[in-house]
Amino acid sequence: MQNEVRTIKIEGYASIFHEPDQLKDVLLPGAFSIDKSVGVPVLWQHYPGTPVGRVVSAIEDKLGLWVTLELCLETQVGKEAAKLIQSRILSGLSIGYTVIKSARGSGDVRRVLHKVALKEISLVTFPAHVKARIKFD
Repeated sequence: MQNEVRTIKIEGYASIFHEPDQLKDVLLPGAFSIDKSVGVPVLWQHYPGTPVGRVVSAIEDKLGLWVTLELCLETQVGKEAAKLIQSRILSGLSIGYTVIKSARGSGDVRRVLHKVALKEISLVTFPAHVKARIKFD
């Protein structure tokens, strides 16, 4: 007998283009390899020991990287994350990545990121970019 895994889907911007984040990095359109983004793990607060889901779709639009995430409700952390999101207590998204191509920034910008390899997307309390958020209906 096959058991069905309970999941929920959430959407939002994991990254924003053309605006510096709190680390003073700016991501540019085309920075992500979309085909390699699907299946990337979703973590809790960037902690690799607490995966809570996976990326099921990702697109770049004029604002940033829009993602659909599937969270697993079969783990304690997944259940707690879902409750915090549904209660609108937690709304932050953040990306973990490896820089492939960048340039030194100027002024308030430390780096301009032309190409990155997405390693994970995290549900976070404090996103590096204030606009990287889950979309609520």
